[in-house]
Amino acid sequence: RGEGRFHDIKVLTKDGRRRYIENVAIPIRDHDGDVKRVLLLSIDITDREKRIHQLSLLTQLGDALQYTLQLDKVFQLVLTCVTAGHALGFNRALLFLVNKEQDAICGKMAIGPSDLDEARRAWQEVSKYQTLEGLLKHVVEIGPLDSRLDIKTKLIAFSTSDEKETVVRCMREKIPLTIKDAHNDPRVTAEFRNALGLKEFVCVPLMVKSEVLGVIVADNLYTGEPITEE
Repeated sequence: RGEGRFHDIKVLTKDGRRRYIENVAIPIRDHDGDVKRVLLLSIDITDREKRIHQLSLLTQLGDALQYTLQLDKVFQLVLTCVTAGHALGFNRALLFLVNKEQDAICGKMAIGPSDLDEARRAWQEVSKYQTLEGLLKHVVEIGPLDSRLDIKTKLIAFSTSDEKETVVRCMREKIPLTIKDAHNDPRVTAEFRNALGLKEFVCVPLMVKSEVLGVIVADNLYTGEPITEE
């Protein structure tokens, strides 16, 4: 057509990482004004798209929360956002809540597959939803979680005085912790690591004002995509 064209594509690399590429095609004319060649530029715009998706995710989560007043459903929506799409897109997300009466931090809920086959089925199911809004509305409609990962998570509890445990340390220090090698990091106990099959993960405190209400743990067990400080 003799006009410049723009086209964005999403690709999955061989090592399981998601990238956004912007292809820009520019016509090159000869002395007679005819297009004889086309210059094609492929630009990695992943970081830019990530920020856009993150803002969109927060907006859509706020809208979705209007559909429910049930606290468990609110938790489920939040964990869905942690695992859905390119903004965060972790393979698994687990929620631990502080129980003041028991002086403990206890597993409450988890979203994510329990093995690689289940992961593939889950990704295929999620791909049916063209928008995050559609996925979140589906989450509101479905019943309680009962996956193997969810059950495992609910069986975990630690005393809030047990500082050797990662989730307790995260709760007490009120800062995110990025664990690159769970097998060799002294902040991770064998009990916690083996219970959930953790390798590399992030642990983030959930805070209201200055009080920590719980902790979210997330990882990329199946894609192996590295977790950055950001």
